[in-house]
Amino acid sequence: FQYSSTFSVDEVTKENFDTCNTTKVLANYGNGNTTVPLTKAGDKYFVCGNKLYCLGGMKLHVHVDDDGKSISPSVAPKAVAGSDQRTATLPESPKKNLSI
Repeated sequence: FQYSSTFSVDEVTKENFDTCNTTKVLANYGNGNTTVPLTKAGDKYFVCGNKLYCLGGMKLHVHVDDDGKSISPSVAPKAVAGSDQRTATLPESPKKNLSI
């Protein structure tokens, strides 16, 4: 996760993810450049430590498949202060032609 160090990322339970409850967290990160190793299969839930931002959609559910292979985490790129540079882009959705 790359974010302003004035914010935080909280790892929470599914119940707290659904309600954006940030009072009981499993882990809290706040250095602005956080790498969370995904070493076990299952679901992980992350929310912005600011409940209002979480309610606005700043939260992430990650499902890690168990493919029988060991998972080795990779290091996230370092954030560049004052940069709005994107380090990865998502593929564009295919455009559909609609007829009426």
